Amino acid sequence: MNASTITPPRVGNGALVATPPAARPTPADALPGSRRWGVLRSEWTKLRSVRSGIALVLGGAALVVGVAAAIAAVFAAHASALGAVERARFDPAVAPLAGVSPAALPFAVFGAWVAVSEYATGTIRATLAAVPRRTPVLWAKLAVVAAVAATTGLVATSAAQLLAHTLLAGHGVPTSLGTALRSVPVATAHLTAAAVLGVTVGFLLRNTLAAVCATFGALLVAPILLDLLPAGLTHRLGEWLPTRAGEALWAGHGGHAVLHGAVVLGLWVSLGVLGARVRLLGTDA
Repeated sequence: MNASTITPPRVGNGALVATPPAARPTPADALPGSRRWGVLRSEWTKLRSVRSGIALVLGGAALVVGVAAAIAAVFAAHASALGAVERARFDPAVAPLAGVSPAALPFAVFGAWVAVSEYATGTIRATLAAVPRRTPVLWAKLAVVAAVAATTGLVATSAAQLLAHTLLAGHGVPTSLGTALRSVPVATAHLTAAAVLGVTVGFLLRNTLAAVCATFGALLVAPILLDLLPAGLTHRLGEWLPTRAGEALWAGHGGHAVLHGAVVLGLWVSLGVLGARVRLLGTDA
């Protein structure tokens, strides 16, 4: 037995009474398995009750499919009038996914809404009282948001590619369904990462308006402002934005661009989760 776990006996009523060894500290986010599942089920129930958040993610999915249908229909209708150069520039595996980047915004707002809603109503105090270690609440919210975003994104991007392939093939435009579907998992990863980032922004700011404005600024306004800079500077800085990093996953040409996009997006998510955890543990609700 380790000597550090044995404490000297103490005297009580004239008799020697052994003092039990002190309990070993547990990690701040350690919970029994049943409690972890309980927290996860609780967050899933809360998520289902946030109808406005569900509407956001479904609206993002509809945007992905709608943009794909519009692009495929317009190109197919005018393909015969286009020259060889214009036809060669059109990538039937990438172009239909043009709606993924704008759809990342409602996905991110959905994630922020899930995190902020409890702060807005004050129910976060009851949640943290039930889970004093706090961190499992963050993991559970991230898990349910990521699951919903990944499932919805997978269905939306798959439907977008299938619909675009059908429209293009019906007008004689050469396209490969297998090639198109290979970009579905990475496009789904882009949407899922946006939703997870939204959760972290919500925990960091704890205010609905501030969280929505921050997601708009990071995912929509920043790329627009960056395009106003000189081209060389725009390229060098733009590849570090979460929006451009996500686009590189499914629209990047070459393995280096895809790898760089994955690393940058992973860094954004990791820093966001770390900041959210520090904020949750270090400040009161």
